[in-house]
Amino acid sequence: MSNTDSLTPLKALTLLGAPALLLIALYFPSLDYEFVWMDIPEIKEGNLILPEYDYVNAFFRPLHVTQSGRSDTSQNPYYRPLQLLMVSSIYHRVGLTPRYYRASAIAIGAAYSALFAFLAWLLFHRFIPALAASLILVSHPFAIESFAWISAIAEGAAAFWIVASLILALLAMGEADKTRALRYVIGSCLCMVVALLFKEKSVVLPVMSIALLISLRFGRQPQWASLNHKQYADWRDDPAIWLIIIQAFTVFGYLSVWRPMILEISTAAASLTGSMTTQWLTAIGNWPATMFGFFLPIHPTTSDVTPIYRSFSEPAVWAGALLGVGSFGLWILLLRWRMGIAAFGLAWVWIAFLPTANLVPMIHAHADRYLFLSIGGGALFLVSVIQTLTHSNSQRTQSAVMLGVSIALVAGLSAQTVQRLPDWRSTKTLFTADL
Repeated sequence: MSNTDSLTPLKALTLLGAPALLLIALYFPSLDYEFVWMDIPEIKEGNLILPEYDYVNAFFRPLHVTQSGRSDTSQNPYYRPLQLLMVSSIYHRVGLTPRYYRASAIAIGAAYSALFAFLAWLLFHRFIPALAASLILVSHPFAIESFAWISAIAEGAAAFWIVASLILALLAMGEADKTRALRYVIGSCLCMVVALLFKEKSVVLPVMSIALLISLRFGRQPQWASLNHKQYADWRDDPAIWLIIIQAFTVFGYLSVWRPMILEISTAAASLTGSMTTQWLTAIGNWPATMFGFFLPIHPTTSDVTPIYRSFSEPAVWAGALLGVGSFGLWILLLRWRMGIAAFGLAWVWIAFLPTANLVPMIHAHADRYLFLSIGGGALFLVSVIQTLTHSNSQRTQSAVMLGVSIALVAGLSAQTVQRLPDWRSTKTLFTADL
């Protein structure tokens, strides 16, 4: 049985177009919803709106500022200059009509879904698995805040550039020609810089690149990249190593020099009850419920209410610790079983989640949107596991099973998205739904 499909023009169009069209269909009803929650102070009241033609200032100020121009410590300390540029540009062209801001967010989401489909194709080299992964990504209800909430418009934009960086990183790792590999390395690093300027969570990219390289070397997937990468016996010649080094130094400079210099503060929130022990116990104790809600999102919510755990004897804390250790053990097993894509997907879920896992004090201890970037990893993990479980069947049977399971998953996730989306019509309907 062949492990790859030929990508005809029709298949390519379907692969890139289907997830984009599904996203547009799901979120089109939200186009004329009013400004919601933080949209009001940020857009309607103008906190994020820069004076026209003064866009350079976006790179030298925090996202939220007080009247004196200093960082607003009542908000999380954010440095997102490209978000400022985006919303200011829209405002100076169309004013305060919400539909144009949401249309921009939906367009970004459509582009992101198509780009992720291309990444999935590079990983699987199979049409049905790549399409399934991209449709799962689009239909997950945890994406609502990124595509229906104007204040979170940078989420989708950052995710687009993160995936672009990963695509170029994968191409660099699997490229036999060193000159071409170097070009991919440069392109991947530039995409990471753009992602960082949209959203600080992009600091996870060096670790994601490491996870991708490990999946390539030890999980032997994707096979085409793994075979080509074997030629780099000396680490000094390995483009992947230089990619990770450059990314790591860039992130270090961003976190230790540039971002603190602009924000003038490192964190805006105090630890829970003033104790970092309680902070960590609470974070770990909430992992099981968070991950259960992520993989089975039957009740998406905007609520940030979380139970607080103060003792090591709490069953939830033990369950969270076992979940973390168990996930790491499963990752090792997936690599040993040569399931590199599943291993990369699982690592992606955790790497993207941990910066907002409440291990560091945050104003909002929990939010569904904190797992938005993890959706891509979860989709790759699920599809890869399904593909492996049906591997002994004929290609036609395997594709049929994959298609059937994917349709069921996408239908269920889409139903949750459709049910939850109307709550975003207004601030009142949004928070009334969570009471």
